[in-house]
Amino acid sequence: MEVLKVVSDRRANSIAKALDMEELVTGQGKNQETTLKRTRDTRWSSHYGTICSLILLFSAVMEVLKVVSDNTKLVEQSASAEILLDGMKQFDFVLYLNLMEAILGITDDLSQTLQRKDQDINNAMRLVSVSKQRLQNLRDNGWENLLSKICSLYVPKLLLHRLFPNARYSLWIDGKLELVRDPFQILERFLWRKNSTFAISRHYRRFDVFEEAEANKAAGKYDNASIDYQIEFYKKVGLTHYTETKLPITSDVPEGCVIIKEHIPITNIFTCLWFNDVDHFTSRDQISFSTIRDRIMSQVNWHPDMFWDCERRNFVVQTYHKDLLEYMRLSISPPPPPLALAPPPPSPRRKRSSSEIANIIVKKPPRRSKDRRSGLRRNHRSRYNNARDKNSL
Repeated sequence: MEVLKVVSDRRANSIAKALDMEELVTGQGKNQETTLKRTRDTRWSSHYGTICSLILLFSAVMEVLKVVSDNTKLVEQSASAEILLDGMKQFDFVLYLNLMEAILGITDDLSQTLQRKDQDINNAMRLVSVSKQRLQNLRDNGWENLLSKICSLYVPKLLLHRLFPNARYSLWIDGKLELVRDPFQILERFLWRKNSTFAISRHYRRFDVFEEAEANKAAGKYDNASIDYQIEFYKKVGLTHYTETKLPITSDVPEGCVIIKEHIPITNIFTCLWFNDVDHFTSRDQISFSTIRDRIMSQVNWHPDMFWDCERRNFVVQTYHKDLLEYMRLSISPPPPPLALAPPPPSPRRKRSSSEIANIIVKKPPRRSKDRRSGLRRNHRSRYNNARDKNSL
C-alpha cells in the first residue's frame, strides 16, 4: 500500500508541474486522482482496469521503480525493481501493453453487457457476433493506428529530459542511423562552439512547410485530410511560406533524424510543446516544428540551430533497422547452382542426290611409270661409273 501511495503522489506532482507549464488543461472530469488496480482471476474486467491504470501511471511507476532500484539497503527489492525497470523500457513491453488494452477493451464491453440480468440469449449472440467483427476489424485495419499510438507513447525522441531527468545533454539519432563519431566531439561542434542549446539537421531538399506537407501527401506518409487540417490550422495562427525575411533562420523544415539538446527549461518547454502538436495532429514532426519554434521565439530571445545535412552525414551513416536486417537475412536465400547445359544435338547430314554424286570426280595421285624409273637409275649408274673411271686415271 505504501508503494501505491508513492505512485499516486508522483502522479499528483507530475500533473501539478504539467499544469504550471501549461501542458495540460483543466476542466471537469480531467486529471482525476487514480492508482494501480489489482487483478482478480475471476474478473476479466480487473485485468483491463489494471492495464489502463498502468498506462496512465506509466511515468510515475517508472520513477518509483528507479527509486527502489537505487536503494542499496533493500537488496532483493532493488534487484527486482531493476529487472522490472529494464523490462518496461523495452519496446516489446509497450507494444504488448497497448495491444492487450485494445483487445480487452472490446471484450470488456461484451463482458459488462453479458453480466446484466435482463439479457436474453438472442441479444447475447448478437453481442458476441459484433465483438467478433470488432476484433477482426482490429486485426485487419487497426495495426497502423496501434503503431502510431505506441510511437506517441514511446517518446524518447522529444521527451528525453523526462526519461533521463538527471542528464545534462542528450543526443538522439534515428534507429536507421549509426553513430561513427565521439559524442563529445558532436556536442563541442554543434553546441559549445556556437553557444547553442538545441541543434537539429535541416532537410536536405525542402525548406518550406507547405512543400513538405505536399510531399508527405504524395508519398502517403499520413492521411491527407489530417495533413490538410493541420496546415489550415497553422495558417490561422500565422504560418507563412519561407522567404528571405526569416533570415538568419535558414529553413522551416528539419530532417528530424538527429537532435542535439542541452536539458534546460527553454529547450524542455520547446520539445514538450512540439510533442503536444505531434500527438494532437499528425506524427509528421517536420510539419509542426516551425510553428512551435516561431511561437517560442516570439516570447523569448532563443532559436534552435539548424545545421546542413552534409554535416550530419559526417558523424552518422545510413544503415537499416534491426528487424529489417533480420527479415532480409531470412528472406534472401542463396542463389541456386547454375544449370548444366546439355550439348546441342548434332545436325542431321543432308543426303546427296544422284546427280551430285555423278558430278563428283574422284582424283587419284599420279603414279610414275616403270620406264621413267628405270631411266633415272641408268643415268645415276652411268654418272657413278664415269666418276670412278676418272678417279682411277
